Amino acid sequence: AAIQKANRFETAILPEETKSEQIENFNLLKTTTSDDELRQLTSHKNGVVRVYSFKALSERQSSELYEIILDHIADNEVIDCFFHGFEFVHSERYKDKVAEFFVSCEALSFKERQALDSILIFSNHYLDHTDYLLRDIEPQEKYYEQIKNLAQKREYENAVIALAKFKKSQDLSLIASIIKETPDYSLASIELFPDQYLKNVLN
Repeated sequence: AAIQKANRFETAILPEETKSEQIENFNLLKTTTSDDELRQLTSHKNGVVRVYSFKALSERQSSELYEIILDHIADNEVIDCFFHGFEFVHSERYKDKVAEFFVSCEALSFKERQALDSILIFSNHYLDHTDYLLRDIEPQEKYYEQIKNLAQKREYENAVIALAKFKKSQDLSLIASIIKETPDYSLASIELFPDQYLKNVLN
């Protein structure tokens, strides 16, 4: 109830040294709530409660994390967030989709992470996490057509970088057109696919 009332997701570099009622509420949730109760709370009507409940489960390395995440890929509620800085790191207010907190979970096994990444690449739900995934992913032929499709749609900025990694000559004109539209991504794309055709785009 206290987490829902405050209705803001708060994190900190040093939680134990940060004065925050909401972080204290989260610590209380972790120490007084069972795994089953937390599992139920991941479906709570309040987005902040859902996120904190999932965070508590992930810290416990719950075996149910993957299945819970699949239920929240389309959880598009936007919540208020606050990051408590420390010394030279500034505090920051921001907003984010509930789904972002679920899909970015770092407690999954390698196999679960691979499976989830594959689902996200083919998902119709836009997530910042998927854009970062496209930036970092290694080229795999099973993803080629989808990545090219995403690049053509201009939906994800990093899709062109993912496409350039395949180094396919048939994609040169598409990559070149995107580079002209978004010059910020030109150097990264050309470094990955150093074809003269692309270098000429910058001239």
